[in-house]
Amino acid sequence: MKSNVVRKQLGVGGGWSHFNGRFLEVGGKVKLDCSSEYLVGMVGFYGRIEENGGFEAVRSISFYTNNEKYGPFGTEIGTGFGSPTFNGKIVGFHGRSGAYLDAIGVHMEYF
Repeated sequence: MKSNVVRKQLGVGGGWSHFNGRFLEVGGKVKLDCSSEYLVGMVGFYGRIEENGGFEAVRSISFYTNNEKYGPFGTEIGTGFGSPTFNGKIVGFHGRSGAYLDAIGVHMEYF
């Protein structure tokens, strides 16, 4: 089993902390069928957030499984980012935040 870390440092507007409630109103819960479904990718957008002193933060995020797409959660405005597509699955996340999510990455397990 081979495991690598794929990192993306982001400045994307509208992070988890500030928009968490709004994300949930849009249907922000993701429930996977763990017996057969797993995460394979993540994409999103980042940009400047005026309420964040003009600094960049995550504005939108979507998750892909081997079965379907969940999201977008947030507004798809700004610069796009994504985890590389590999023959594997996401087994963990890492990131950085203050009032907004400004960095996120994935840990991959390859098949």
